[in-house]
Amino acid sequence: MVASYELGVVSYELGGYSINILSVEINSNDSFQISVIENSGKSEFRLFRKIDCYGINVTQCFYGNSYFCYQQIPETMNYYTSKTIAKADFEDIKMKVIDALKTEGFGVLTEIDLKTTMKKKLDKDYLPHTILGACNPVYADKVLQIEPNISTMLPCNVTIKELKNGTIEVATINPAAAMGSVNNAEIIELAKEVQAKLLKVLEGFG
Repeated sequence: MVASYELGVVSYELGGYSINILSVEINSNDSFQISVIENSGKSEFRLFRKIDCYGINVTQCFYGNSYFCYQQIPETMNYYTSKTIAKADFEDIKMKVIDALKTEGFGVLTEIDLKTTMKKKLDKDYLPHTILGACNPVYADKVLQIEPNISTMLPCNVTIKELKNGTIEVATINPAAAMGSVNNAEIIELAKEVQAKLLKVLEGFG
């Protein structure tokens, strides 16, 4: 299986009765397998053909002598995960984030001070906001061996910023969401492992 899309429960009238679609699975040979609830059991629809319906590409599936059309809707993921820390010193939190990243095998390759940069370039006042470019060389090597152009998505950004209420927010990118567009199952699995490490960084802040 290459990808799975949860459609929720989508009802269709088919063959004189209603069915509820649960999910769509796309296999490596581009065939589709659609799981549905039919009364008390489950059935599977097989790919019939892809058609153009008023300019929209849809897939026509059949079940017996009946068929229906659906449009593929990918599942979306949040592109970041964050943790808010109350009553904390900004620089102290930044150093703790850097130490936590090192514990999980990340080195900080870049550090961007947005507050200083925006003041200098645009004369705009920002609250403290730092972007850390974190790289885990072991995982970077693995994904680059599979897809060299994945370097356009590296390193993983981790941000520390002060909010208007005085609390500090630490946020990490979700690598699995960011690399989902690559459409490579092996890379996605590696991205999930990196995400697990970044979540451990956040967990250290309670």
